[in-house]
Amino acid sequence: MTSKSSFSEYVSLGTLMKENLKRRLWTIALSALGCIFAMPVYAALMSNIWMERMTGGWATTAEEIRISYFCNIMSLGNVPVMLLICGLALVNGIQGMMYLHSRMQLDVYGALPVRRTKLFNACYLNGILIFALPYIVMYWLTVLFVKPGIRGLVTGPMLLYGAASVLIVIVFYTAIYSLVVLAAVLTGNTVVAIMGAGVLTLFGSLYYAALYWFKETFFVSWYAGYSYMSPTETLAYTSPVSALIFLVEETSKLIYGEEGIGFAEGILKFTMIYLLVSVILYLICVKLVAIRPSEAAGRAMAFKKTKPFIKVFITLPAALLAALLFFEISSTKAGWYIFGLAAGLLIAHAVTQIIYEFDFKACIKGLGSLAVTAGLAAAVSCIFIFDLFGYDTCIPEPEKVSSAGFASEGIHSRLEYNTAVIESGSFHADYGWISPADYRLEKMELKGGDIETLNVIAKQGAEWMRNNRLKRIFGGQSDTEAEESGEGGKYFYSYVHYRLANGRDVYRSYPINYKDDEILEAFAKLYAAKEYKEAVYPELLRDNDEIGELCYNNVSTRERTVDPERERLLEAYREELYATDGETLKDEYPLGQLISRVYDAEGRFMDNQFYMYIYPSMTKTIGILKELGVDPDMVYDSGNIGHIDVYHYTENEDQNAAFDDAGEIKQIMDRAVYEEYYYLNAALHEGENEENTGYSIDAYYTDSPNTNSYGGYYSNSYIFDPDKEIPEFVLERLEETP
Repeated sequence: MTSKSSFSEYVSLGTLMKENLKRRLWTIALSALGCIFAMPVYAALMSNIWMERMTGGWATTAEEIRISYFCNIMSLGNVPVMLLICGLALVNGIQGMMYLHSRMQLDVYGALPVRRTKLFNACYLNGILIFALPYIVMYWLTVLFVKPGIRGLVTGPMLLYGAASVLIVIVFYTAIYSLVVLAAVLTGNTVVAIMGAGVLTLFGSLYYAALYWFKETFFVSWYAGYSYMSPTETLAYTSPVSALIFLVEETSKLIYGEEGIGFAEGILKFTMIYLLVSVILYLICVKLVAIRPSEAAGRAMAFKKTKPFIKVFITLPAALLAALLFFEISSTKAGWYIFGLAAGLLIAHAVTQIIYEFDFKACIKGLGSLAVTAGLAAAVSCIFIFDLFGYDTCIPEPEKVSSAGFASEGIHSRLEYNTAVIESGSFHADYGWISPADYRLEKMELKGGDIETLNVIAKQGAEWMRNNRLKRIFGGQSDTEAEESGEGGKYFYSYVHYRLANGRDVYRSYPINYKDDEILEAFAKLYAAKEYKEAVYPELLRDNDEIGELCYNNVSTRERTVDPERERLLEAYREELYATDGETLKDEYPLGQLISRVYDAEGRFMDNQFYMYIYPSMTKTIGILKELGVDPDMVYDSGNIGHIDVYHYTENEDQNAAFDDAGEIKQIMDRAVYEEYYYLNAALHEGENEENTGYSIDAYYTDSPNTNSYGGYYSNSYIFDPDKEIPEFVLERLEETP
């Protein structure tokens, strides 16, 4: 029953909220129960698991438990709470606004002396309080929860971050809840409202996914990177659900001291954005409720004028994604793209019309909005397929670029990095791999004339795009075919990063022909730049005490420590590395490498930090190594090789031959290049016999403790030097392959 006093002309908002809560008891119970299981029960369960690990001899410390408790229980890392937010936002939003979908209830409320906006405010605010109050109570009960044996689990700073986390959770609940309420206001049917809530909540992310997929598919020079260019942060702007997922990950990074967006400049920024979004959504809902016709109850959509706009909003991404799906499945066939576009367009149109009218015959209506959607889908397709805005071919003018970076798959390709490189000043971090191209593009800051030089390389890539992009898109041209296209070409994918003066970052990927003298000259100028070398060789910027224990290694000797002369070695190496030029990389192969090794606080080996290649022209560094009893010139010594296998693979047959004679082994090794050292800078190496790189050499060593298939010996892989001739006896023996 409805209290008469509750609906007098001067009834207060609080009284309306109290009356409304009487009809929402089951949602209150559901919210309270959900918060109990998501907070104190989940905390007790996880604490018990952590205690068993610690008492059971696992490598779990009290500090690790404290961090895990804060990350997984008290902050946004609590997955049950995140799921609860989404679930209760839907339930409370739909249940609280169901009166808008009932003509009987609207007639009753319409006969009472209460403004419809005041009634809406009561229902809206209750939907927030039904979640917020149980959550706040259960959160602080969980904070005060102290399991015997885990005293001091929650510290002062944790309480401050915890209080902020409570507000953040409530803000994001309100944002999702407000979208659900908007869906309920726009519709006149509960089932349609639920579907509408899904559309409003997720379609922003769906549009972003479609845009990203189109760029990746049709912009041939698109470069997404592997690590730091993640689309997650941008995706977080498209939906509160996406933002919540993103913030869960960022909170974990913050707690564990990893690099992320930060608290004040990142997490709080997103919170304030979605608080503002919630306020805007609330004001829109209030305005719509004030003008909403009562007869809208029971209809699919409350406002007829919104039907075509919402249908276009839904149908456009459905058609485009269907087109892309068929395009990918068919191995990039244009006809299947058109079929997918038409099928997605018609199916989405028909489903939307049937929902609008609750009648299957309605699928032949709304042809005007269908035509508009078809036009938009065709326009979007043309923009991406034919690159109407010049994404693949536009090169920024040097005066508009503040700095730039460059990386290539064919240069420094075996030179990798891990987090030991990035985190200077500490050898006790959690080391991990990072994409070499990403690292160089991020760290390199070429300026002035170097940007004009970089544009020489980029313009060749843009020209290749202009001539080949449609063939690349619809012909399914492989990366290998792209590298081999062109008369006498030697193509490797290369990447550029322009930091524009207006704050934009532009990334591109191009196949570049490194047999072009103009390209080789341009690269030589880039390599001469100090900014280039210091991005590629980060050891140049480290103090000696930030570089780990030095060892020397090449393919024919065991790893040996050279740390006693680290000061002299590092000084000589830096001096000679700065002096290297493009000709060094083009004409020389490394003899070996200095490796710095890092250890944890207990002296246990963790990882290799820097790989510092030694070239034959680095005479000062080589001289110091020889003083220590290390001879880099022994890299191709055949004296300790007991067996060699040579392989040659062609389209028609596979050839192989074995060699055990010491004289033959010496002749082969005199003409061999260690495979890793050749492919380190493969784009730059020239030779009259480049077909030599198609011959693989496996050399088995007799003086190594390592084992392999041949007689228990260790092997290394080589190729024949393109500047030398393959011995005739090798070619003859290969021809004899049965």
